[in-house]
Amino acid sequence: MLDDYPYNNTDQLDNAIYDGIEFGFFDFNKIKLLALSRQEEMIISGQKNSFDTAWEELFHGSLSIEDEEFLDALYSGANDNLKIITPMNINSTIKMLREFGRSESADKLAAEYVKFNSDKGFEFFDISSDPFVNEKEMDSVLKDEFYRYLANYVDDRIPLEVFQGMAERQSWDDQDLLLLSKQSSKDFEEMFLAIRGPNLRRTIQLVLMISRQRQPEAEAIKLAAGEALRRIAARSPIRALRLRRYGIDPVSGIATD
Repeated sequence: MLDDYPYNNTDQLDNAIYDGIEFGFFDFNKIKLLALSRQEEMIISGQKNSFDTAWEELFHGSLSIEDEEFLDALYSGANDNLKIITPMNINSTIKMLREFGRSESADKLAAEYVKFNSDKGFEFFDISSDPFVNEKEMDSVLKDEFYRYLANYVDDRIPLEVFQGMAERQSWDDQDLLLLSKQSSKDFEEMFLAIRGPNLRRTIQLVLMISRQRQPEAEAIKLAAGEALRRIAARSPIRALRLRRYGIDPVSGIATD
């Protein structure tokens, strides 16, 4: 019965909607972009393609196909449809090729997959955000290609705007954390001083929440933001008083609790 159920995978659009439901705040610009991208994929994938044919007809649908014929068709089909293949499915394909003596083809496919999908951004290649890709079961070369993309990814968003957006919804994703973790204590000092109104308390609360996380990025944010708040507190007694009321030790710049 489950084999006939028309569910394949959760995509980035699904995750963006789930996040909005969970946190009570929808990032409509992000949802719109993902919806347009998904619409394009559906138009393309609605047509029968050679990648699906390789798996459905040659692998699952026949016992008469020789191994080499299937492997040739699998590589060719994947190479022709890189833009519409999910990370989960490209991983399965690459592992299949490697297991049956096609390591060179597997390596080429891993590199080409990242190249052809480089416009899809950080979240697409963030393994931790994909519930259908187990990092431990991922092909090592493909995983290295994903990590290389993330390491070289340039986030051109304005840190202050991202910081305030996170504060307003009191939530974040891995891309947000990575961007803030690259900010220096001077950067945080300038951001805190630029923030006005209710968002000031929210951003400080946000930093306190992040500081309790265990990721390396969270630790970097805790140290840089803490030093920034310590320097701001040292500017005057009343600034120190304000920060103390927000739960910040003006001497250390970290939470008082």
